[in-house]
Amino acid sequence: MSIKRPGVAFALMLSMFGIENFLQTQSAFFINNGQIINLSVGLVAAVATIFAVSRNPKIIQKPNPVHVLCLLLYGYAFLSWMWTPAADAFGRRWLPSYPYLGLFLVLGPILTQDKTTIRDGLRWTLMIGIPVMFLTAFYCRWGSRGMILAAPVFDGNKMSNEALPLAIAGFASYVGIIALVIHSKIPLNTYLRFAILGVALYVAFRTRSRGQVLGIIGVAAVIYPISNKIGDIKGILISVFGLFSFALIIYYITTLMDLQRWQTQHVEDAVSGRGNAWLFFLQEWITTSDFRVPFGLGATAAFAIIGFYPHNLPVEILAELGLVGFGLFVAIIWKSAVNGIRLIQRLEKKPEIRSEVLSLLGLLFLSLLLAQKEGSLYTWQILFFFAITISQREIATRKEMKKSKLREQQFLHYNHAFGAAPR
Repeated sequence: MSIKRPGVAFALMLSMFGIENFLQTQSAFFINNGQIINLSVGLVAAVATIFAVSRNPKIIQKPNPVHVLCLLLYGYAFLSWMWTPAADAFGRRWLPSYPYLGLFLVLGPILTQDKTTIRDGLRWTLMIGIPVMFLTAFYCRWGSRGMILAAPVFDGNKMSNEALPLAIAGFASYVGIIALVIHSKIPLNTYLRFAILGVALYVAFRTRSRGQVLGIIGVAAVIYPISNKIGDIKGILISVFGLFSFALIIYYITTLMDLQRWQTQHVEDAVSGRGNAWLFFLQEWITTSDFRVPFGLGATAAFAIIGFYPHNLPVEILAELGLVGFGLFVAIIWKSAVNGIRLIQRLEKKPEIRSEVLSLLGLLFLSLLLAQKEGSLYTWQILFFFAITISQREIATRKEMKKSKLREQQFLHYNHAFGAAPR
C-alpha cells in the first residue's frame, strides 16, 4: 500500500512509537525485538521513496533553506564529538540515532516534496492513529503512568512493567491535534473532532504527562479559532474558554486515578529541580572557556556535567552547541513559523489545503512546546521534519501561485491583443 500511496509511510512515521507501545502490551515478541516496528517503518519509507522517485524523478530537489539549516545543525552536533567531555555518552546516544536521522531528514523530505503525500499522510495518520489511540485508552491495562507491558523490562537499574508514558502521550497528542483541524474525506463533525481530542487528553492525563496536556490545550486554543475563521475577540475567548472547560471535564473524569503529579507542590518541585540543573549547566557553558561560548561544550556534555540529559532542547543546544548551534536552531524555528503563517494567509480561499498547513503548524508548535520538558536533539528529529515539510509546502505554493498569475497575465494579454485567450 505504501508503494501506491506514500502518505501511508508518512503516517507510520508519525505513529510508529504509539504502535510500538501498543504492540508491546500485547506480546513479549515486540519487547524482545524492540526495534522491529521502527525498522519496519524505515523499510516502508525507503521502498515508498524508491518507487516515488522512479515515478517522478523531479521530487528529488535541492534542499530548501530550512532543510539545509537542519542538516547543518545535526552535522555540527556530530562534529562537536571532537571536543565533548562525554565521548562515551555520545557513542551510546548519538550513533543509534542514525536510522532516525535518515528517516526524518532524508527519506521523509523526499516523500513530502509531493504535496499529495502530506494530504494522504495526515488522513492516514487519523485512520491508523484513532483506532490505536482508542485501544490504548480503553483496551489496555494501565499502571501508575504507562500501559502494562506483556513482559517486564529493565528501566535503568530497575525492572519495570510499564510502557514509556511520554511516547504514547505524544502520539495521542498528534492524533488529537490533526483530528481537530484537518478537512478530510473521513467524515468528522465538530462533536466527533472533540471526542477524539478528548480521548487524546484522557491518554495524556492517564500518563500524568503535564506537558502533553498543557501542550494539547494550548495548541488547540490557538489553531482551532484560526481553522474555523473565528476572527472576533468574543468568538476567540469563547473557543479558548470552551477548550479549557473541556479539558477540565476530562480532568475530573480521571480523578479516579492518583493525580499527585498535578498537585501544586509536586509541580513546583519538578520545575525547581530541573530549573536548577539548567542553570548549573548553562553556568558551566559560560564559565568553562572562551571557546565554549560560541562553539559549545559538545554534544551529550550534559551527561558529564549534570549526569543526565537536560529535558529542555533549547537549553541543551545552547550549552552543548553554543551560539553557533543555538543560532541555527532559532533560525529553523523562526523561518518555518514565518513560512507557515504566510501559507495560511495565501490559502484563505483553499480551506482543505489550509487545514493541512494548520495541522503541520500545530504539530510543529506542539513538538516545540514538548521540547521544553522532554526529548533531546538526538531523539527529537520529528520536530525538524515538521519544519522542513512546512517550508517545502510554502515554496511549492509560492511557485504555483506565480505560475497561476503568469497564466492570468497571458490570458489578459491575448484577450486584449486578439480578442480571445490562447487555446
